Amino acid sequence: MTFDLLITGAQVYPGDSPPAVVDVAVADGVIAAVGHDDRWEAREVIEGRGLILCPGFIDLHAHSGLRPFVDPLLSPKTGQGFTTELIGPDGLGPSPLSREAWPTRLAYLAPIEGHGPDQASWTSMDEYLAALQEARPATNPVASVGHTDRPLPPWYIGYRLQKSRRTVNLGE
Repeated sequence: MTFDLLITGAQVYPGDSPPAVVDVAVADGVIAAVGHDDRWEAREVIEGRGLILCPGFIDLHAHSGLRPFVDPLLSPKTGQGFTTELIGPDGLGPSPLSREAWPTRLAYLAPIEGHGPDQASWTSMDEYLAALQEARPATNPVASVGHTDRPLPPWYIGYRLQKSRRTVNLGE
Protein backbone atom coordinates (compact mmCIF):
# COMPACT_ATOMS: atom_id res chain seq x y z
CA MET A 1 0.00 0.00 0.00
CA THR A 2 1.29 3.50 -0.85
CA PHE A 3 0.86 6.49 1.46
CA ASP A 4 1.75 10.17 1.24
CA LEU A 5 4.02 10.03 4.28
CA LEU A 6 5.58 7.24 6.31
CA ILE A 7 7.36 7.91 9.61
CA THR A 8 9.39 4.82 10.48
CA GLY A 9 10.72 3.49 13.76
CA ALA A 10 9.61 6.34 16.05
CA GLN A 11 8.76 5.87 19.72
CA VAL A 12 5.00 6.56 19.50
CA TYR A 13 3.11 7.80 22.56
CA PRO A 14 -0.54 7.38 21.51
CA GLY A 15 -2.01 8.64 24.78
CA ASP A 16 -4.34 5.67 25.25
CA SER A 17 -1.80 2.86 25.56
CA PRO A 18 1.88 2.35 26.43
CA PRO A 19 4.47 3.75 24.01
CA ALA A 20 5.81 1.50 21.26
CA VAL A 21 8.31 1.71 18.42
CA VAL A 22 6.13 1.61 15.28
CA ASP A 23 5.63 3.17 11.89
CA VAL A 24 2.95 5.78 11.20
CA ALA A 25 1.46 6.11 7.73
CA VAL A 26 -0.35 9.27 6.59
CA ALA A 27 -2.70 9.61 3.59
CA ASP A 28 -4.50 12.82 2.59
CA GLY A 29 -3.33 14.52 5.80
CA VAL A 30 -4.84 11.87 8.08
CA ILE A 31 -3.16 9.03 9.99
CA ALA A 32 -4.09 5.98 7.93
CA ALA A 33 -2.18 3.19 9.69
CA VAL A 34 -0.02 2.57 12.74
CA GLY A 35 2.15 -0.51 13.13
CA HIS A 36 4.66 -2.09 10.80
CA ASP A 37 4.29 -3.67 7.40
CA ASP A 38 7.23 -4.17 5.02
CA ARG A 39 4.84 -3.63 2.09
CA TRP A 40 4.10 -0.02 3.11
CA GLU A 41 5.53 2.59 0.77
CA ALA A 42 5.25 6.36 0.71
CA ARG A 43 6.09 9.36 -1.43
CA GLU A 44 8.00 10.76 1.55
CA VAL A 45 9.68 8.74 4.29
CA ILE A 46 10.95 10.21 7.55
CA GLU A 47 13.31 8.11 9.65
CA GLY A 48 11.97 8.40 13.19
CA ARG A 49 14.46 6.17 14.99
CA GLY A 50 15.46 7.83 18.26
CA LEU A 51 12.61 10.35 18.04
CA ILE A 52 9.32 10.65 19.92
CA LEU A 53 6.06 10.91 18.00
CA CYS A 54 2.78 11.77 19.70
CA PRO A 55 -0.62 13.25 18.87
CA GLY A 56 -1.00 17.02 18.91
CA PHE A 57 -1.52 18.55 22.31
CA ILE A 58 -4.57 20.58 23.30
CA ASP A 59 -4.03 23.82 25.22
CA LEU A 60 -7.15 24.28 27.33
CA HIS A 61 -6.18 27.76 28.47
CA ALA A 62 -4.65 29.67 25.57
CA HIS A 63 -4.23 33.39 25.08
CA SER A 64 -3.93 33.31 21.31
CA GLY A 65 -7.09 35.13 20.24
CA LEU A 66 -5.17 37.98 18.61
CA ARG A 67 -1.82 36.45 17.72
CA PRO A 68 -2.98 34.68 14.51
CA PHE A 69 -3.66 38.09 12.94
CA VAL A 70 0.03 39.03 13.18
CA ASP A 71 1.72 35.59 13.46
CA PRO A 72 -0.45 32.88 11.85
CA LEU A 73 2.31 30.26 12.21
CA LEU A 74 2.00 30.52 16.00
CA SER A 75 5.54 29.18 16.34
CA PRO A 76 5.59 29.28 20.17
CA LYS A 77 2.57 26.94 20.20
CA THR A 78 3.31 24.61 17.30
CA GLY A 79 6.93 24.30 18.42
CA GLN A 80 5.66 22.76 21.66
CA GLY A 81 3.34 20.38 19.82
CA PHE A 82 0.05 22.18 20.38
CA THR A 83 -2.38 21.68 17.54
CA THR A 84 -5.63 22.79 19.21
CA GLU A 85 -6.21 25.76 21.53
CA LEU A 86 -9.15 26.91 23.62
CA ILE A 87 -8.86 30.67 23.19
CA GLY A 88 -10.45 33.37 25.34
CA PRO A 89 -10.88 31.14 28.40
CA ASP A 90 -11.04 34.02 30.88
CA GLY A 91 -14.03 35.75 29.30
CA LEU A 92 -12.14 38.79 28.07
CA GLY A 93 -11.55 37.68 24.51
CA PRO A 94 -11.54 39.79 21.39
CA SER A 95 -15.25 39.28 20.69
CA PRO A 96 -18.09 40.21 20.90
CA LEU A 97 -17.11 43.84 21.18
CA SER A 98 -18.20 47.22 19.89
CA ARG A 99 -15.77 49.20 17.75
CA GLU A 100 -15.70 51.93 20.40
CA ALA A 101 -14.53 49.47 23.05
CA TRP A 102 -11.78 47.95 20.89
CA PRO A 103 -8.89 50.25 21.98
CA THR A 104 -9.58 49.54 25.65
CA ARG A 105 -9.88 45.78 25.13
CA LEU A 106 -6.76 45.73 22.96
CA ALA A 107 -4.81 47.58 25.67
CA TYR A 108 -5.93 44.91 28.15
CA LEU A 109 -5.27 41.91 25.87
CA ALA A 110 -1.99 42.98 24.21
CA PRO A 111 0.31 42.16 27.17
CA ILE A 112 -1.36 38.75 27.51
CA GLU A 113 -1.95 37.74 23.89
CA GLY A 114 0.38 39.95 21.92
CA HIS A 115 -0.66 42.92 19.85
CA GLY A 116 -3.33 42.11 17.30
CA PRO A 117 -4.77 44.33 14.60
CA ASP A 118 -4.97 48.05 15.41
CA GLN A 119 -8.70 47.96 14.70
CA ALA A 120 -10.93 44.91 14.79
CA SER A 121 -12.87 44.17 11.61
CA TRP A 122 -15.52 42.41 13.69
CA THR A 123 -18.08 43.18 16.39
CA SER A 124 -19.91 39.84 16.61
CA MET A 125 -18.62 36.38 17.38
CA ASP A 126 -19.51 35.20 13.86
CA GLU A 127 -17.48 38.04 12.33
CA TYR A 128 -14.55 37.29 14.64
CA LEU A 129 -14.59 33.59 13.72
CA ALA A 130 -14.68 34.48 10.01
CA ALA A 131 -11.71 36.85 10.44
CA LEU A 132 -9.85 34.20 12.44
CA GLN A 133 -10.45 31.62 9.73
CA GLU A 134 -9.20 34.08 7.11
CA ALA A 135 -6.01 34.56 9.14
CA ARG A 136 -5.38 30.81 8.74
CA PRO A 137 -3.76 30.02 12.10
CA ALA A 138 -1.49 26.99 12.23
CA THR A 139 -3.44 25.59 15.19
CA ASN A 140 -7.12 24.71 15.45
CA PRO A 141 -8.62 27.47 17.59
CA VAL A 142 -11.74 26.76 19.65
CA ALA A 143 -13.08 30.13 20.71
CA SER A 144 -14.87 30.92 23.95
CA VAL A 145 -17.44 33.67 23.77
CA GLY A 146 -16.01 36.62 25.66
CA HIS A 147 -17.78 39.04 27.94
CA THR A 148 -19.45 41.76 25.98
CA ASP A 149 -18.87 45.46 26.51
CA ARG A 150 -22.62 46.01 26.46
CA PRO A 151 -24.44 46.23 29.80
CA LEU A 152 -26.35 43.14 30.86
CA PRO A 153 -30.05 43.55 31.71
CA PRO A 154 -30.79 43.48 35.46
CA TRP A 155 -33.06 40.41 35.11
CA TYR A 156 -30.16 38.42 33.67
CA ILE A 157 -27.75 39.47 36.40
CA GLY A 158 -30.35 38.41 39.00
CA TYR A 159 -30.92 35.10 37.26
CA ARG A 160 -27.19 34.31 37.13
CA LEU A 161 -26.70 35.35 40.74
CA GLN A 162 -29.58 33.12 41.86
CA LYS A 163 -28.25 30.19 39.82
CA SER A 164 -24.73 30.69 41.21
CA ARG A 165 -25.99 30.75 44.80
CA ARG A 166 -28.03 27.60 44.18
CA THR A 167 -25.03 25.84 42.67
CA VAL A 168 -22.76 26.77 45.58
CA ASN A 169 -25.36 25.74 48.16
CA LEU A 170 -26.04 22.40 46.47
CA GLY A 171 -22.41 21.69 45.82
CA GLU A 172 -23.12 21.12 42.13
